[in-house]
Amino acid sequence: ISVASNAPGGVYECQDWALIDGVPMVDEAGAIIYETKTILVPENYVTGGGHVTQGKGKDKIDILTHGGNAGYLSDGSLVGHWNFNLEAFKDLGFIYDVNIRVQTTEITGLQFLDTGLDPAPPYADADTAEMTADARVRVGNEAWLEDCTLFAVFVDGGEPQEDAIEIDVDCPSAGWGLYGFSVTGGNIQIHDGTKD
Repeated sequence: ISVASNAPGGVYECQDWALIDGVPMVDEAGAIIYETKTILVPENYVTGGGHVTQGKGKDKIDILTHGGNAGYLSDGSLVGHWNFNLEAFKDLGFIYDVNIRVQTTEITGLQFLDTGLDPAPPYADADTAEMTADARVRVGNEAWLEDCTLFAVFVDGGEPQEDAIEIDVDCPSAGWGLYGFSVTGGNIQIHDGTKD
């Protein structure tokens, strides 16, 4: 079992089963026996940052300030860190009118996809990165909420097109979450190769 030679970096899983005389192999209960295979392609990393704003002149407001990187080392391990500072929620229709800061504490998953955009420059065999991370969150000047989970999607639309970010944050122990926060702007770069 293998992935295509040009598959973007990430973790690929599939299930296989055996046929005996055209009939699937089953266990004692009659259920088909599946074997799960995981294939790691340790390639690609994503970097980015910048200020995402809305409006112009005196009506211009900051919506998001962010920066970070995430990617694979050649041994398949994940490294990186990302900071998000979300602002101006009241103007976007959210219930919060205070800053929300999100900091990753460990990158736990990273998948690269080719959705057909041209991320160049630089050239890369993927244009989208989906990242899962352990994180902590601070709303205004309140105490940090620990043990949160962040899911972020970074889209590299190439230059001079606008890039995009979407994030979901879940802090179940605190009963707090932020879902579907999506903006265009800033600068996202997806790179070929590992980070070492």
